[in-house]
Amino acid sequence: MLLLLSASARADTVYLKNGNQIEGVIASENRDEVTVGIGYGTVTLRRADIERVDRSKKEQRRKDRGALLRRQFETGEGVPKGAEKFAAVLRVAQAGRENALESKAKRTSLDEEEASLTQELADLKERFQTLNSRMQSARSDRNPAAYNDLIDDINKAGSQMEADQLRLQAISGERTACDEAVHAYLSAYGAVQEYLKEPGHALPAGAGPDAEYYAWVKDEIGRMRAEVVQDEVASHTKGRSLVVTALLNGRIEARLMVDTGASMIVLYKGAADKLALGPGAEVGTVSATMADGSAVQAKGVRLESVTVGNSTVKGVGAALLPSGSPGIDGLLGMTFLSHFIVQVDGSNGVLVLQRLK
Repeated sequence: MLLLLSASARADTVYLKNGNQIEGVIASENRDEVTVGIGYGTVTLRRADIERVDRSKKEQRRKDRGALLRRQFETGEGVPKGAEKFAAVLRVAQAGRENALESKAKRTSLDEEEASLTQELADLKERFQTLNSRMQSARSDRNPAAYNDLIDDINKAGSQMEADQLRLQAISGERTACDEAVHAYLSAYGAVQEYLKEPGHALPAGAGPDAEYYAWVKDEIGRMRAEVVQDEVASHTKGRSLVVTALLNGRIEARLMVDTGASMIVLYKGAADKLALGPGAEVGTVSATMADGSAVQAKGVRLESVTVGNSTVKGVGAALLPSGSPGIDGLLGMTFLSHFIVQVDGSNGVLVLQRLK
């Protein structure tokens, strides 16, 4: 049995008479027993079974003890009485953090792959049309080898187009999974923030029996906060709602009402006409859920990008409707907003968006 506190730390090492050894931090000892902390609990050994003990230096012991406590806190051990609910909320955020960061990076890679495949597919379609045109005048009896080569080229172009289209469909599903992972983490991180804002939930400061736990908590929250960018977007009000200016596909401005109840961005005819989207942007008929819970069938499109304030999301789904509310160009729904922790500050006319770096 070999239990290591860490691969690099020179922790306390207990050598047993049976040839085994245990590394960790000696938590307590007396004439009969030695208790060793190993990060996920402790092991109590009889003195009679111990050959010798090599103790780490004072500074190393301090570091090892800190690492031991961090591991205990991460697994839910050592939580102060009364802080169990907060610890559970924090653990949910911690559990989703690494997955969200990996998903964020993967989504960037998927966007780049999609852009490359989209261009390749356009080139292939053009080549396929050219080859088909040549096929109209080709004669197998005059030049069989050239005729067969032409057929082979057509088949290869068709196969590659089919492969690219299948991959683009797969990318869409993978991107959705990435977005869901990021959104789940941001929601969990937002829950931590909201919990600490509630009366009586502020983290205690100063010394005390639980000071090490709360110092660790502050470090964890600080690390999460450092990975999140906050964007405060100026807006104006329409009734009780906020309206922001969004830049669509990097070239068309649209006035969109912030609507967390809308399942996706909704664009009315005026904005859609300005965009002049080609057939390549269409994704068929979609069902868009409105704030009142009703579902609307509409033409679905995929926008290259949507920018609100300093925040940009690429590859955003939207629904096109023939008419809507006067004074606005559509709704800013969850196909954009789900990438952020969203706070609507109606009194100051500000939309606050928090996102992963």
